[in-house]
Amino acid sequence: MVIFEAARAVTELKDVTSRELTPAITVLQLFLSSSKPVLRFAAVRTLNKASFCALLFSNLQVVIFIVLLFT
Repeated sequence: MVIFEAARAVTELKDVTSRELTPAITVLQLFLSSSKPVLRFAAVRTLNKASFCALLFSNLQVVIFIVLLFT
């Protein structure tokens, strides 16, 4: 959970570069395949927020393929 919080904190930083954002996005993408539904849900929410902010406030082109694993 500490790793998730660190990744979430990085995605919420202002003036973050794509180089700094990429590891956080990668960790969140790994959480999408977690066996724990709470981690998957949190990762989807954070990635959604990060991609919205990236499109809204900068010229980052973040392509995120999300596979919902909820059953």
